Amino acid sequence: MFGFSLQKKKSNTRLVISVEKSQIRACFVSVDEYEKPYILTQEVQEFQTSGSVAELYKTIHKILFKITKKHPTTVSSIHCVLSSAWSVSKIETYLRDEEVVFSLYEKDLNKILSDFVDTTKESLENNNQNLFDKFQILEQNIIHLSINGYSVEEIFKRDVRRLEAVLYASFVSTSLLENIKEEIERHIRGVVTFSTATLAEFVVVRDIFENIEQFTLISVDEQQTNVSFIDDGVLRSTTNFLLGNSIFKTRVEYANKHYPSMLSGLTMLQKGTSHENIDPDLKNILTLTERDWRDRFLGFFQGKTIPNTVILVSSQENSSFWLKRAIESPQNKHLSLTGTNLHAILITTELLDSFVGSKTERPDLKLMIYASFTTLRNK
Repeated sequence: MFGFSLQKKKSNTRLVISVEKSQIRACFVSVDEYEKPYILTQEVQEFQTSGSVAELYKTIHKILFKITKKHPTTVSSIHCVLSSAWSVSKIETYLRDEEVVFSLYEKDLNKILSDFVDTTKESLENNNQNLFDKFQILEQNIIHLSINGYSVEEIFKRDVRRLEAVLYASFVSTSLLENIKEEIERHIRGVVTFSTATLAEFVVVRDIFENIEQFTLISVDEQQTNVSFIDDGVLRSTTNFLLGNSIFKTRVEYANKHYPSMLSGLTMLQKGTSHENIDPDLKNILTLTERDWRDRFLGFFQGKTIPNTVILVSSQENSSFWLKRAIESPQNKHLSLTGTNLHAILITTELLDSFVGSKTERPDLKLMIYASFTTLRNK
């Protein structure tokens, strides 16, 4: 109820799909009882119109047609991960502190979670511009429970003075969910389950860095950045803003039409060369992009501080250097709890290779994370 752990299962093949604001990713994953999951084949398909629901369905059709044609197979399950562009994640901490001892039962916790889910769902629907659409619950969980100051995993009847429960729930438009599921089922048969990228990425990163109790998790897609805060190993809050990897990609592609020599400088940056030693035009693009992203990032934290350690997940692993520089900039020093520069740890395919194998030449980083999550999500 309160966490995730690796569960042994019989050998099978799963389909994993990631739905982002401007891209769809898909892969077949082989899962064996005694081995790490392996990506058998993968596809990435961009939208023609970012954020368009109609384009979303068309792109799902295209990518599933391609991947099932390339690797015809049956699957035991289908898991679809929705980014924050298509889903809403809410986190709330429930506190009850009494001088007199009170009894706590499992049914009491279920009621606390249920009330949180119902209230949040009602608020989302009341604020929704489409009055005819409803929201459906994707995930609901008590992701952390503390009784009298001690973390616990299970509860029967307990005598309690202080209760802290961290509640997590995610929601998606009912019509969107049904249409995505229908499109998937046109191409391949299997039980379709859904989750959010917010929870999936947190679970996998926490599993890798189990000794880091306090950190900020930043996940950058093509069009969007998601920021989550973890304290005592617990997901405490999450937010997002519309700016992602495409800002750098678009500027470099435009400049390359006029200055082809910039390609060599980009390769140098990818290999770790200092930006001081690259083409001045590319250096200007890099500086401008870092500034634009950092300004948006800083705008969310007026008067607030965040953990010094930042764990970075980027959909464009080869160009994550500019995000690392933007995060570690001395201009962000005031955000750090320690008053020092933020320190960014990059999630890389090389790091994930210990947890997820791949038979493709260049495995997609996001798909590796979600493939790993499918082995961790059940308990």
